[in-house]
Amino acid sequence: MAEDGPTSVGSGHAGARAPLPRSPRSAVSDSRSSRSWVGRLLLVGLGLGVGLGLAEGAARLLLPPLPGFVLDATLTAYEPRLYQRHPTRITTLAPGADVTLQAIEYRTHVRTDRLGLRGAPPPHGDRRIAFVGDSFTLAVQVPEDRTFAEQVARRLSERGPPTVALNAGVDGYGVVQSVDRLEELLRSTRVTHAVLTVYLGNDLRDDARLAEKRAAMAQPPPADGPAGDSLDTMRRKSGWARTSRLYAWGQVVRALRARADDFRMQEYADELSVFTDASGLTDRLSATASALARFRAVCAGHRLTCGVALAPPAWAVHTERTEATFSAFGLDAAAADRA
Repeated sequence: MAEDGPTSVGSGHAGARAPLPRSPRSAVSDSRSSRSWVGRLLLVGLGLGVGLGLAEGAARLLLPPLPGFVLDATLTAYEPRLYQRHPTRITTLAPGADVTLQAIEYRTHVRTDRLGLRGAPPPHGDRRIAFVGDSFTLAVQVPEDRTFAEQVARRLSERGPPTVALNAGVDGYGVVQSVDRLEELLRSTRVTHAVLTVYLGNDLRDDARLAEKRAAMAQPPPADGPAGDSLDTMRRKSGWARTSRLYAWGQVVRALRARADDFRMQEYADELSVFTDASGLTDRLSATASALARFRAVCAGHRLTCGVALAPPAWAVHTERTEATFSAFGLDAAAADRA
C-alpha cells in the first residue's frame, strides 16, 4: 500500500507540486525580447517597402514604353457576356449586351443593340454606313462617341445630310468574317454605304486559318488539356499590372520567355513572320483576295457605295518599335518588308 504524503516533483499524479512562479526579471526579459523581434520585423518590412518603391520608381523612369500588345494578349480578361458563338464566324457580339470592360490601358462601357451593333439603336439618317472589320472598328478601347465610325458619321453630318454609323465590328475578325457580317446586316436593316477595315497585321493569317478554326470549334474541348488562369485571376493580374509598372514588365518578360509554349505568343510570331518571309505571304493571299472580291460583289449587288480602310500594324507606323518588336519573337527586323 502506497504511503500517504506528497509525491516527488515531476510525477504524473494529481498531487504533484506546481512549478515555481517565474521571477519578474524573467518576464521583463521575455517582453523585451518580443518587442525586439517586432521591431526587427517592422524594420525588415520598411526596408522591403522602400526597396520596392525605389524599384517601381526606377521602372517608371528608366524602362522603355510597355509593349502593350503582349499584355493585351496575356492579361486582358475575356468578358463572356459581350459575345456569343456563331456557327461560321466563330463568335459575334451578343445582342442587348451592356458591360464595363477593364483592361491594362483603358476602362470603357460597351453596349449593343438588338442587331449586335455597338451603341444605342441607331437613329434615322439619310446615309447609313455599315462599318465592318475587327477590333479597329469595334474599338472597345474608347467610348462610343470616339470610335472612328462615329467620328466619320459626325463629320459627314456636319457637311451634308444626316449620317448614321452602324458599328458592326467584332474583335478578331478577318476579311472573310467581316464580309459575312455585312451580308447578315443587309438582311435585317437598311444600309446605303459600307466601310471594310482590313488590318494588315493579321487579317491575312485569320482568313487563311478560318477553316482550321471552324474545324476546331466543332470538336469537344480536351478533357485533360492545360488549364489557363481563371477569369478572376486574369482580372487580378490585370489590376496589379495597371498599378505597378514593375509588375507589368515582369509579366511581359515572363510571357516572352514562355512564347514557345503560349499559343497567344505563337500567334504574334506567326503574324510577324509574313513580313520577313515572302513565300508565307503569298500562301496567305488567296483567302483574303477571294473575300475582297466577294465584298465588291455584295456592294454592287446591293448598290452600296463602299470603301476599304487599310490599318497598318503599330510597328510599321511607329518605326522606333520595329526592331524591339521583331527581336522579341526571334525575328530579324532588318528583313522586315513593310511594303
